[in-house]
Amino acid sequence: MGGFLKGMNDSLKYNREVRKGRKSLKDILTAGSAEEEPDHINKDDVKERVRLHLQREKRHSAKSRIFSVTLLGAIIIGAIGTYFVFKNAPERFPKPENSYFITRYHKKKNKEQLRVDYYDYARKAAETRYKKGKKHQNSISYYPSGQQFRSALYYYDSLIIDMYFFKNGDTIKNFPKVPFDKVYHIEIPQSDSMKIAFDYLDGKIIYDSYTEKKL
Repeated sequence: MGGFLKGMNDSLKYNREVRKGRKSLKDILTAGSAEEEPDHINKDDVKERVRLHLQREKRHSAKSRIFSVTLLGAIIIGAIGTYFVFKNAPERFPKPENSYFITRYHKKKNKEQLRVDYYDYARKAAETRYKKGKKHQNSISYYPSGQQFRSALYYYDSLIIDMYFFKNGDTIKNFPKVPFDKVYHIEIPQSDSMKIAFDYLDGKIIYDSYTEKKL
């Protein structure tokens, strides 16, 4: 983009220089008249000077327009190319958590808050209690279909215990230990014939990622 701006500045500078170098029609008509007497001015010579001046003006104007249009076209093509490069580039940073869930905070007494995450404006994804800005006591999350997925207990941001459940209520054993601040794709066998898979973030299932696959 810096090259485009430089080109625009060059165009403006070029146009200013062209305007500075032009002579007015008055200058053309009076050129050389200071040394000549009015009776000796040749009308045909004046007409020729005017004609040549207009020709030069026309050439300068045409060159300036062609240069400006060419530069503008280059800027537009470059901008379109830059847009598609960035549009098709892979994501360099993960989406923030608030792009996956709708979060609402509800004030409670004794400096406590209840954080509620929603998949949409109706379905609840999780609810977590906070005290003094830290996770404290119970945190529960849900499958997009409404069944309980996780139950955890915190003490001022320290995780004491958490448990995960299949939709039928059975406990998920050996749930993988992964950081809560990144998205992970997790696959877990539920039986000899089926496994569940989903994208996981901060104790919650990301909406539309949950699937059940036959083995």
